[in-house]
Amino acid sequence: MILLVERDDLGPARELLNNLPPAWRVHTAEVLEARCEFVAAAGAWDQVPALTEEARAYSAASEALPPSVYADRLEGRAALAAGDPQAAVQALARAVEGFDRLGTPYDSARTAVDLAEALIASGRTTEVPAILDRADATFEQLRATKAQQMVRQVRAGLEG
Repeated sequence: MILLVERDDLGPARELLNNLPPAWRVHTAEVLEARCEFVAAAGAWDQVPALTEEARAYSAASEALPPSVYADRLEGRAALAAGDPQAAVQALARAVEGFDRLGTPYDSARTAVDLAEALIASGRTTEVPAILDRADATFEQLRATKAQQMVRQVRAGLEG
């Protein structure tokens, strides 16, 4: 599901999320992660409060960190979309730290790009170049060329 969202194939992703197999609960953490990514990609910001609450409750009950980290990222993206860059910075910084703890470099770097955008929107640009350099280095190491393009776009927005 996450791969479909990453490829911007939201129709098939929605179909999968709406028609989960009967035993899907064994993969609750992964389904919550996919739902967070789908909601952000679809811009369905009205679903954010309930979904982040669900993801955090699951993380607390199961001691599974990933859903709450995805919820932090989703909350940050929603705050940025709603024009609240200060709240976005806080949530996205938590998410970057969480992805670093999880040892997921792609997610950490991808979230760092979102954090850079939130910092730019809040007028706090001094730390942005270092954040983008770190993300770019990670994407280069992973050969994630599409993600490197996102870094270039944010960097261009910083300079322009």
